This record gives sequence, C-alpha cells and structure tokens, in this order.
Amino acid sequence: MTSPARRTCEADQTDDMRLLRAYVESGSEQAFARLVERHIAMVHSAALRQCRHDRDAAHDVTQVVFMLLAKKAPRIGLVHCFPAGWSGDPFRRRSQRRAESRRKRHEAHAASLRERENAMKCATGLRRTRTRT
Repeated sequence: MTSPARRTCEADQTDDMRLLRAYVESGSEQAFARLVERHIAMVHSAALRQCRHDRDAAHDVTQVVFMLLAKKAPRIGLVHCFPAGWSGDPFRRRSQRRAESRRKRHEAHAASLRERENAMKCATGLRRTRTRT
C-alpha cells in the first residue's frame, strides 16, 4: 500500500515529466514556465544554502539552474525527476566560483590597504625628516 504523500510525489513527478516532455517536443514556453513556477522556491532555497545566504549569488544560481534545464532538457530526458542530482552541480560550481571571486576581491582589497598603509608610513617618515632639517 502506498502512502498518500508518496502518491502525491509520484503524481508531481509525472506532471513534471509531462511538462518537460511538452517543452522538449513542442517548445511549450507555458510548460517550462509551469516547471519554473513549481520549483523556483525549492531551487532558490537550496541555492541560498549553498551560497551561504548570499542573496545575489543565490539569485544567479537559480537562474543558471533553470537556464541549464532549458538547455539540457532534451538530454535529461524523462529519466530524472525535476530536481534530481543534475541540479546540484550548478549550485556547487557557482557557489565555488563566487567564493573564489570573493576571496580574490578580499585579497586585492587587503593588498591595496597594505600599500596605502605603507605609503602613509613612508610619507609620515618623510615629513618627520623634513621637519628635523
């Protein structure tokens, strides 16, 4: 005997597969829009977690996931239910790129602060030398 929750999940998967098929076979934008509508909250929530609650990064990742779905829909086929493992890779890759970018910006900022501090020390040293002469 199947539980009501399992039947609902299976029905949702069947509907997702029907929508994906309609998008692949006839280019139905309505079907794709319905898929996005059904799953955007879940995808964005997962993106927020992966991006450590960076809303801009999560928004970008969410867009990437749906762009990949649109692009790879024919290859995804009907084997996978919507957020099956294929959606995890864009999260990880995007969040890793954002983290790397953030690290590089932080390092560049720290380097510029060090340069500014060294320039100030140098200027202060020059002023002291000039006032003594």
